[in-house]
Order: sequence, then C-alpha cells, then structure tokens
Amino acid sequence: MASHEVTAVIVDDERPARERLRQALSAFPEIRVVAEADNGADAVDLIREHRPRLLFLDVQMPGLNGLEVLQRLEDHPIVIFTTAYDQYAIRAFEVHAVDYLLKPYSRERLREAVQRALAAMPDLPAAQKRLHALIASCTPVHQYLSRITVRRGGRLLVRSVHRADCFQAEDGLVFLREEEESYLVDATLNALEVELDPAAFLRIHRSVIVNLSRVEAVVPLGKGQFRVTLPNQRELPVGRTRVDELKKRLGMLQAPL
Repeated sequence: MASHEVTAVIVDDERPARERLRQALSAFPEIRVVAEADNGADAVDLIREHRPRLLFLDVQMPGLNGLEVLQRLEDHPIVIFTTAYDQYAIRAFEVHAVDYLLKPYSRERLREAVQRALAAMPDLPAAQKRLHALIASCTPVHQYLSRITVRRGGRLLVRSVHRADCFQAEDGLVFLREEEESYLVDATLNALEVELDPAAFLRIHRSVIVNLSRVEAVVPLGKGQFRVTLPNQRELPVGRTRVDELKKRLGMLQAPL
C-alpha cells in the first residue's frame, strides 16, 4: 500500500447512495474504498477491522445511527457525515466544525469535503477533538437493559443482565450464560450490544458479549490470540481487533501479555 494512500469505508443503508459515492470517489486516485456497510452494527465491525483513515457515515440509519456507531468505536478516523436534511444535525455539525454532505450533493461539494478531510489528516488529534465534542453534545441519556426475558424448557423467565457471564451466539442462536446455566435469548448480539450498558459489557468477539465484572483473566495463546476466563472456568475467545480495548477496559493496557 502506498504511503499516501487513504483507505476509506462507506456506511449508508441505501445501496444507490453507496454506489453513487463509490463511483464519485473513483475521481480521487489517492482514496481506496476498502469496505462498505448498510447498517450501523456491521459498520462498527468493519471499521474496527479495516481501521480506515477516512469514513463516509450516514446519519440516519435503522438500528444504530451514525453517531451511535461512533460512540462504539475506540479510535476515530476523519469523518465526513452524509445526511438528508436534518436541521438539528446540520446545526451540530456546523457548531463543532465537522464536515458533512447534504443529500443530494454535487461532485464539487464532495470534492470540497474530501480536500478538507485530506488537509485535516496531518493533525488527526485536532479533528478527533472536534468529533468527540460533537458526539458528547448529541449523546442522549439512554436507559440500558437491567432485566431480560429468556426461554428455557418452554418457559419464559426474567433474568438480571448483571448476573450474566456473557451473551454468546452459537449455531444461529443467542444464549445468556449464567454460572452453569444457559438461557435462550430472542435477540441478536447486534441488538443486545445496543441495549446493554457499554460501561459493563463489551463485545469481545463476533460471537460474544462479555460482562466485564465476570472476567478473571486474559490469557495469551500466542500469535496475537487471546481468551478470557470467567469464575466458573468458562473460556471465551477474544477477537484480534478487540484485545486492546478489552485490556484498556480492565485496566490492563500497560500490563505485559
């Protein structure tokens, strides 16, 4: 990869909008689109995986919206928001000097936004500071799940999420694991990630959301692979892109592993 190349990810729930933007970006030889997502949950995974330098992010999407995507990321690239007319969002972007494209936008407007984004890259911390201020100003108070309805043996039960070891996907189903017990949950991990308190739970793998208070150890397996162990000797995989955030959340970032 050339040193001047700028990797980019496009996030928009409308396929025609993604296709138009991808085609328009072909006029910029320094930009290479490495991934696209049509929803917020997939966007979080793809951004963590590819670590793009530039992100084109739709504001209004079902499930996680654009700002909620950013809230779940540990590291932020330069962001150009794309949005249909939204007076509140546009005012927030302008107040915090964050660039945006108002749909439908012209190629000239796209060129202006891209040129500003490229110019901002040498001073990424300043751009991130503006972005963090925007995120903080637009973050509503969210009522996270404290109890959840689960299934076991044909019965519906109500469990406290804080007693869970983890939520784990297996063979197309999602289970709440609690001590030696397992309960079937009628929700996807992507949906649960939105509803669980991020201060208490962390998506450590595509198939696992762990209760951080239940983690006893982070065990290196070699070749950049890790697992966590819980009090009942349950072992869970940790995705490569999630190791640093897990260690940070557990206060272990500087610990040699």
